[in-house]
Amino acid sequence: MLDLDNLEIYRQYDQSGMLVHLHGLPQQCRQAWEKANEFALPTDFKDINKI
Repeated sequence: MLDLDNLEIYRQYDQSGMLVHLHGLPQQCRQAWEKANEFALPTDFKDINKI
């Protein structure tokens, strides 16, 4: 049985380094949120209510 609390198990089976990418995900989400908030929609879009 795998001991999911053992970080060595992750290193052994995660040869592509996905765990490192997962640790960076919160920062990536923050950056995406900030960029999305900086984006200004054209004024023509303000009255659209159906897509």
